[in-house]
Amino acid sequence: MSLVSEVKDKTDPRCHTQNIRRDGYSIDVRCEPQPWLALDFDLPGSPLGENDRRPDFLFVGDKGGGRGRLASVEISKGKDKSADKIVAQLQAGANWAAGKLSDRHKPRLLPLYLGKLNRYAIKEIKKKDKRVTFRGQAELIIWLTAPGSRIP
Repeated sequence: MSLVSEVKDKTDPRCHTQNIRRDGYSIDVRCEPQPWLALDFDLPGSPLGENDRRPDFLFVGDKGGGRGRLASVEISKGKDKSADKIVAQLQAGANWAAGKLSDRHKPRLLPLYLGKLNRYAIKEIKKKDKRVTFRGQAELIIWLTAPGSRIP
């Protein structure tokens, strides 16, 4: 079973989406190789509850070599979000995936933040202790600044 198929089977279709868009910001997924799936954690049927810490989206793609990609995505238009809060939200998405996916899947983790940051938060998200972890990977947050950015 592919990575996308496994996530699709373990989630409520009501939280599946074709767009990664919030607050006037979006990530362009039109050119992503098929198959892929995006979960919107704010929609009904979300696997993470309304009061749980969570990212806005989880992107899962079956990209070549069977490894695939897993992007925990947080979008915010305000500058006042702290690096610790961003890391915690992105980590919640990675933790959910680690708990639900079979061990045979080892996707590349991409913790993505799209939005504005103040100077202090910009410095903080670049620190090594602000990494998001998933099955032995520890990745720095990838900060996307332009609406309509693509997944790296």
